[in-house]
Amino acid sequence: MVFYISLTILVLSLGAQLTLRSFGNRSTNNKSVRIYEWIFYGAIILIFANSFYLSYSQYKIWKYGPLSEFTKFFLPPHQSINYFIGYSLFNFFATYLVSLVFAFLFLKAVKYYNKKFEEKFFYHEEYYLGALAIFLSGFPGIFIYIISLFLASALGSLILNKFSTLKGERVSFYYLWIPVAIFVIIISRYLQQLPIWQLFKL
Repeated sequence: MVFYISLTILVLSLGAQLTLRSFGNRSTNNKSVRIYEWIFYGAIILIFANSFYLSYSQYKIWKYGPLSEFTKFFLPPHQSINYFIGYSLFNFFATYLVSLVFAFLFLKAVKYYNKKFEEKFFYHEEYYLGALAIFLSGFPGIFIYIISLFLASALGSLILNKFSTLKGERVSFYYLWIPVAIFVIIISRYLQQLPIWQLFKL
């Protein structure tokens, strides 16, 4: 479920990018910034609402499922409710709690440094586009995301300098944040089977 929620949010965000802002328009659009901010916080609500739903479903399975004669002992009054809360946090919340921390750190850092260097590096919309992409990439997907983002930027800049007259130019991250996140979320379904992924997975 979370896979489809994440992809839907990212595809809608990409559509909003293409609709609300034309290529090469450097001016800041406060309306579009607010829209991406809503999308970002809406994504947080949806992802954690799904986590609560999964926790509730797990509770019902343990209490009323086919193995309830055994699994009921994981629940009160046989077991402290802290056990179930810890299990739910670890299995249904932790991945996105960690990536949410990284997303907020990203927000704080880019706002600070962009302001310090007179808005030279990022469009204001990118604050929330980047934070959204980082959050939905999850953990440890954020590592794959960061690597893929810089590789895509480097490859795009290489192609731009090789086959166009724009020598010395670099590809902006503006139209990379969301497509790279879509790519990472899709391939993560296959990477999850690798031992190295399991090593970092919470």
